Amino acid sequence: MEVNLFAVFVAAIGAIAVGMLWYSKPMFGPMWMQLLGWDKKEEEDAKKSAMTAMIAGMAVQLVTAYVLAHILYVLDVDSASEAIKAALTLWVGLVGPTQIGSVLWEKRPFTLFVLNGAHSIVALCVMSIILTLVS
Repeated sequence: MEVNLFAVFVAAIGAIAVGMLWYSKPMFGPMWMQLLGWDKKEEEDAKKSAMTAMIAGMAVQLVTAYVLAHILYVLDVDSASEAIKAALTLWVGLVGPTQIGSVLWEKRPFTLFVLNGAHSIVALCVMSIILTLVS
């Protein structure tokens, strides 16, 4: 199978865009920081290291998109609705169970799990749709 690297790149950019919007001040950024227990100092520290985090985040999204492209190919996904179903299935079986560990072991608020989990569902759906329609 040949992976469409352009589609992988566009899907990774799509996931980054979802994250930037999701955790922005007009959307869920303030709630996210509150649930993490961040104060102004931690917010400022995060801003200082934002570029490094963005570069690492892009690398992570590229890997995710590349692997997701393979999974969608194996599953023979060829429509947006099938892409969404595949993304939801992957989230329920792989991502969600991993993310719930933050509640179980790190004693993070369940609301934080819901907020982060919803973000990852939307990002996976966006990536799956892009990979399916662009490939």
